[in-house]
Amino acid sequence: MTTLLKPSSERSDSGNAFIREVVEEKRWNRDIRQRFERQWLLNYAFFLGIQHGSWSTLFGMPQFSPSQAGRVKYVANQIKHRVLRRVAQLVSPPGWQVVAKDTDIQHALGAKVGEDLLNHLYESLGLHKEITKMVFYGVTMGSGFCRIRFDSWKGPAKTFYFDPVTTRPIPPETLTQEQREELSRLGFSKRIAEGEITVEGLSPFRVYIPPVGEGEERSWVMVVSLVPKDRIYDDYGSQIGDIVSSSAGAGRKALWLQNLSKLQGAIGPFGGWVVGPDDEDLVWVRELWYRACERFPEGRYIVEANGVTIRDSSNPNLSLGFNFPIVQFNYIDVAERVWGVSMVEDLIWPQKSYNEMHEIRQENLKLMGRPQWLNPKQSGARITNKPGGIIEYDPRHGAPQPVKIPTVDQAVELQAQWSLRDMQDISSQQDVTQAKVPPNIRSGVAIQLLKEGDQEVVSPVVRSLEKTLKDLGQKLLKFVATFWDPGKMIRLWGKDQILDIEPFRELAMKDAFSVVIPTGSMMPRSKAAQAQFALEAAQAGLIDYTNPLTRKKVLEVLELGNLDSMLKDELQDVRRAEMENEIFMVKGPQDGAWPAVESFDNHMIHKMVHDRARKTDMYEYLPMEAKLAFDEHCKIHDEAIQQQLQAQMQMAEAVKGTPGEKGQPSPPKDTGQAV
Repeated sequence: MTTLLKPSSERSDSGNAFIREVVEEKRWNRDIRQRFERQWLLNYAFFLGIQHGSWSTLFGMPQFSPSQAGRVKYVANQIKHRVLRRVAQLVSPPGWQVVAKDTDIQHALGAKVGEDLLNHLYESLGLHKEITKMVFYGVTMGSGFCRIRFDSWKGPAKTFYFDPVTTRPIPPETLTQEQREELSRLGFSKRIAEGEITVEGLSPFRVYIPPVGEGEERSWVMVVSLVPKDRIYDDYGSQIGDIVSSSAGAGRKALWLQNLSKLQGAIGPFGGWVVGPDDEDLVWVRELWYRACERFPEGRYIVEANGVTIRDSSNPNLSLGFNFPIVQFNYIDVAERVWGVSMVEDLIWPQKSYNEMHEIRQENLKLMGRPQWLNPKQSGARITNKPGGIIEYDPRHGAPQPVKIPTVDQAVELQAQWSLRDMQDISSQQDVTQAKVPPNIRSGVAIQLLKEGDQEVVSPVVRSLEKTLKDLGQKLLKFVATFWDPGKMIRLWGKDQILDIEPFRELAMKDAFSVVIPTGSMMPRSKAAQAQFALEAAQAGLIDYTNPLTRKKVLEVLELGNLDSMLKDELQDVRRAEMENEIFMVKGPQDGAWPAVESFDNHMIHKMVHDRARKTDMYEYLPMEAKLAFDEHCKIHDEAIQQQLQAQMQMAEAVKGTPGEKGQPSPPKDTGQAV
C-alpha cells in the first residue's frame, strides 16, 4: 500500500528541490551525461543517414545542425541495414521458464501458469515491439530500457454509482435502470477502466541513473516524459493546481528532444516532425523512484510536472518486491561504466571514409560526363553542354578542347573496399551472415563455420539480453499477481484450468518463484538449419515425438506459433496426470479414494507422466499403500494401451484383408454385344 508523505510545502526537501539535489546539481548528470548524449545523437544521426553536419554549443549543451538543403553530400549508408540485421538477430521469443523455489507440487503447477502467462503477455501486450525498441536503442546508442506500469486508463471500463448524500459507492446490481440514468444525469456516476499492464521501450535520453550501481542496487532512477496536459488532470486532479506551459518548464533538460526534432526534420526531401518540448498541450513530467534506505525507510516516489510537485509518496514498487519498474539492456558492458557501448560508435569512422571514397568517384563521373573546356580567348567560341549542339569558332586561334579527366586512382577503390571490410568486421556481419556465399567457398561445413564465427562474437550481447529479459519477466509476473484479479486470469488462462490460478497467485505473493532463460537459448540461429536438424533428428530416432512436451519444444524452436491451441488436448492430459501424481505422492486419497482411470484419458500420455514421477526418489519413500495404488493405476493404463494397439492391428488387417484370403473376381467387362 502506498503511503503519502507530508505535502511538499511542509517538507524541508520538496519534491522539486529533491530532484535538483539528486539529479540536476550532480556533475554526473550536468556535465558528463552531456557527453553521452552527444554520442547518442551522433550515433542516431548516422543510423538515419544524416552523416554530414556540424555541432554547436548552447547553454553548455551540444546541438547538432544537419547540412543545409542543396549542400547534402553523398551518403552510402551501410550502418542502417547492419543495425537492423543485428536487431533482427537478437530479438526472438525469450523462452521464459518459471521455476518454483521449493518442491511443492502446487507451486510447480502455479509456476506452469506463470510461464504460460508470460507467453500470453508476449503476444497480448505487444512485448515483441517494445523489446525490439529496447534492443534497437542498445545497438544504436549503447543502452536501452523497458518500463513496466499499470495504466489505469486502459482495458474495459465499468460504471460506478455514488450516493448523492454520503458519496459512498452503490452496488450497480441494486439500482434500476431509471435510477442509474438519474444518478448519471446528476453527476454521481463515474466510468472507470479496468486497467492494464503496459510495457514501454525507452531510449537512454529519457532515463537518468546514478553513476554507480546496477539494476536494483542503484540508489534511484528517473524517467522523463512528455504527457498530454488533460491526462495529468485526470490522473492527479486538484493536487496539481495550474500547470505552466511546457516551454517554461522544459529548459535545458529538453535540448536533446530539440536535437532529435532537428534530426527527424532532416530525413528525406520533405523532412519529418517530432513532438517538441514547446507544445502548449504537453507537460514535461519527471518521475523519480528512490530505493528504501535509512533516510527513506519506505523509499520515495516523486512526480513533477513542469516544476510543480504533484505527487510525493513512498515507493509503490516495494510492495511488489523490487525498487524500480525499469530494466536496462547494455549492448556491450564496460567496467566501471553504467552506460553500454553501441555497435554504431565504431562504425562511424569507416562509414565516413566509405562516403568520402564514393564522393570522389561521384565527382569524377560528373567531370567525365560534363568536362571542363580549354577555349582560346580569341576563338570566339561559345560552349554549352547541350547534346548535339554546334560550336562555332575562329580556326585561326585553335579549336576548343575538353580537359582530359584522369580515371579514379586504384587506391580510392581499395580504400572503399577496406572501409567496407572494416564495417563487416566491426559488426561481425560477413558475407555469409548477409546470405551471400563467399567466392571460392562451396563446402557447407566451411560456410557454417564462418557463420558461427560471426555468432560467437555476439554471445556476450546475447547473455546481457537474456539477463535483462529474465528480470523483465520476473517483474511482469509480480505486476500480474498484484493488479490482475482472478476473473481476468481465468478469461486468459481458460475455465478448464481454473484450479491452477490460485497456486500461481500464492507463488507470486510469497516470492517463491524464479524466472529463468536457458543460457544461449537466444543465440541467433538459422530457421532453415533448425528445421532441417529437427527433421533429421526425428528420422534418426533422437527425438521422441510421442511426448507432447517434446513436440511443443520442437515447434517452439521452429517458431510456428499458437502452440497451446495446436496441443491443447494433449497438454490438458499432461496437467491432469500431474495432478494425479500429486495425489498419489503428496496429498493421499481424496474422500477415501485414489484417482481412477477414465475412458477419456490419453493413456499413453498419462503413463508417460506417471512413469516420470515413479522414477524419482520421492516414489521410493512412499507408503506401501500409496505405492501399490499408484502401480495399480499405471497397470490399468498399460492394459488400456494394449487394448488400443490390438484394436488398431485388427482394423489394419480388416482394411488389407486376412492373409491367404482371396478376393472376389471382377465381373466381366461389358462389351455391348449380345451373348
